[in-house]
Amino acid sequence: MATSSTFQQDVNRATAFRFLIEEGFVESLVEASVRFAISNVYLNTALIGLSNFDQLKQAVDYVNKGPLSPQALDLISETWSAA
Repeated sequence: MATSSTFQQDVNRATAFRFLIEEGFVESLVEASVRFAISNVYLNTALIGLSNFDQLKQAVDYVNKGPLSPQALDLISETWSAA
């Protein structure tokens, strides 16, 4: 997802992915983003902003859950294309 010209546009784009929570694929959009990053075999590096050790532990927990399901990835692709 690219950066929009305003913060509100970025928020609106991000909320389009709330279906991942509502349909039980993930517990949060943060989890979705971390697991999305590890779902792409062609992605070697993902920079995520962590403010404290608890956030690092949480990110590790998300990685340990594994990649997103193929169904979730298909829905993300459809949503991304429509945005």
